[in-house]
Amino acid sequence: MKRIIPFNFVNGMFLILFEAIRSSFSKFDESVSDGHLMNLMFILLFCIIGRHGGTGKRRGARNARMPAKVIWMRRQRVLRRLLRKYRESKKITKDIYHHFYLASKGNQFKNKTVLVESIHKMKQEKLRQKQLDEEKLARQVKAADKK
Repeated sequence: MKRIIPFNFVNGMFLILFEAIRSSFSKFDESVSDGHLMNLMFILLFCIIGRHGGTGKRRGARNARMPAKVIWMRRQRVLRRLLRKYRESKKITKDIYHHFYLASKGNQFKNKTVLVESIHKMKQEKLRQKQLDEEKLARQVKAADKK
């Protein structure tokens, strides 16, 4: 939910921040006149936007830049959170939850979308199996009545 902040508070905070920045940058007046500070600001801006991150700019191995363990932990937390939410809202049963929990631990799902698709697929298969069992039982009853 978005917090509404009174304008005068925002304006006051802006003035305080502006004063702090102005006082800290006063010693960099020479850098500003030389243009070094503007260059630095553009570099930072491009880094935020996502430029200048190609292979030539990278220092450190891929695993050092973004560890595979961290990616794994994030993915597991996302998948487990989804499974927990589905179980608590009664969208899946306990046995389906357990099946998919172990499957996600075994690296079967690349992301949340794949997990949701497989859950829907399994639910459809269970529904179809239930219908087939009912039809089979009806046929057995009908055959028993003929005898």
